[in-house]
Amino acid sequence: MIVYHGTTADCRAGIIEHGLYPGTYVAPNKALSQDYAYDRAITLGADACVVFELDVPDAMIAKVEAWWWTGEQLLLPLGCPPSCIVEIDDTDPRPYQAVENEARQPAEPAAPVEAQTPASSPEPPDA
Repeated sequence: MIVYHGTTADCRAGIIEHGLYPGTYVAPNKALSQDYAYDRAITLGADACVVFELDVPDAMIAKVEAWWWTGEQLLLPLGCPPSCIVEIDDTDPRPYQAVENEARQPAEPAAPVEAQTPASSPEPPDA
């Protein structure tokens, strides 16, 4: 099964050398890992973040109760060796962030409303 692990770039070398430790959380999709890695990097003040694509046997994965923001959360109870690493993505994840976080252009101003003079009362119809 392909899973993803996002973290700060300073963990990159250790994961390449040792793999992931037992009890490491992973995600079923890359977008979730990118969001987590970017949030973690911002929170810790890291220079960058990285996402590892891992190919692990299904038996090495445990589904756990989802955190409020993740949807489906997965755990590697036994970790995984470096040989499980398929790809390492250290590109800037900001383009993948939700559009709500991006600066927006101000809305077009409404057309000015011209002053209107009060209309005179209409003439009563002839009876």
